[in-house]
Amino acid sequence: GVLEGEGGEGAGKASVDSQKLRNREHARNTRLRKKAYIETLRHQLQSLSDAKDKEDKTELVSHVRSLEGRKLKKARLQTFLLYRARGELDRRKWAVLLAEDFVLKLPLTPYRYFPAGDVEQHARYVRGIDATIRDTASFTVLIDSLSRTYRERVRVQFYSEADYIVIGTGPTLMCRWTMRSENAVACGCQTELELCGMLQAEFEPREVKLKRLNVMFDVMGLMQQLRRMGGGALFQTAPSTLQMAEDPTEEPRIVFALQVPFRIRSINEAWMMHYGVTVEDCQNRCVVLERNPLCPVPGAGGGREGRGAGEAEAPVDSAWQFIQFAYECIAKQLSHSLIVLYETKTQGPIGARLRLFPVYTGGYVTHYMGGLTSLHDPSFPNDYPTVLAFR
Repeated sequence: GVLEGEGGEGAGKASVDSQKLRNREHARNTRLRKKAYIETLRHQLQSLSDAKDKEDKTELVSHVRSLEGRKLKKARLQTFLLYRARGELDRRKWAVLLAEDFVLKLPLTPYRYFPAGDVEQHARYVRGIDATIRDTASFTVLIDSLSRTYRERVRVQFYSEADYIVIGTGPTLMCRWTMRSENAVACGCQTELELCGMLQAEFEPREVKLKRLNVMFDVMGLMQQLRRMGGGALFQTAPSTLQMAEDPTEEPRIVFALQVPFRIRSINEAWMMHYGVTVEDCQNRCVVLERNPLCPVPGAGGGREGRGAGEAEAPVDSAWQFIQFAYECIAKQLSHSLIVLYETKTQGPIGARLRLFPVYTGGYVTHYMGGLTSLHDPSFPNDYPTVLAFR
């Protein structure tokens, strides 16, 4: 009986020790699992935090880029309006601003020159950089024609409200704009010019160049303003085809060949009636812009010829500059306007504005039309530098 009791007590003690060992192992494994779980949570939290930081940084970078892109778009629009206001004709400058396939959509503009080929679906579509430059030249002629004096040309400024009213967050931007004249009354107009409208612009995503521009404004309101500025006088439209250029009109007009020596093709009755010219006076003659011999030559009369070291550059002959620029515009088939001295048979020498427009035959520019409007200014000088003549 003693042996049996001792064996049972040893077995019980071994069982308790085994249970304690299992408990300790279980507790250790539980601590390891808990530690691993906490470490996993820590890694997950760090990953989520890193992802959130990355997302916030990406969002911030995207926001900054969006602000920079919008700022650049506004600058592009303002530069476009600036180039229009000052009549910029430098293609290199326009190429920085516009895509090569740029499209300018305008309402029909019967108050100024435009090629008939621009018209599509009751609107004008000016396609490409070169066509945009031609349209800018046409706009410049319109503004220049508002002046009733040879002393000063009308200045206009465009103001965009892109800083205040902007619609669109993608490649499209829309804003209001205003055009105002600064000195039209001082140039002989009855009123100043003010026109408001909207711009809708689409940009290239990479270079942020203007791709499409839709210019919207009240055409009839502008035409009424132009008439009021002229004291109620009707403004002369500018034909774009040879047939229209030779149609009867009250404006004195002459049509001449596109190529040098600019041989005269026709002269209308209004020119002959106003200035006493006959058809015989124009036969086998050419249109010539030349320097007035009565106009003093800059730097002439006094002083030795040539310059020594350190002496100032010779004065620029502005008369030749005006004439050369007019011929360059004709060579590039651009509209142009300039003040000239013209010797008439009925009134003697007069100061007049000569408007030059390319005219088309069969889709190609073949001739130029010149419209001459007297300034009716008795103070116009007889030694004005630029002379219009038939040679």
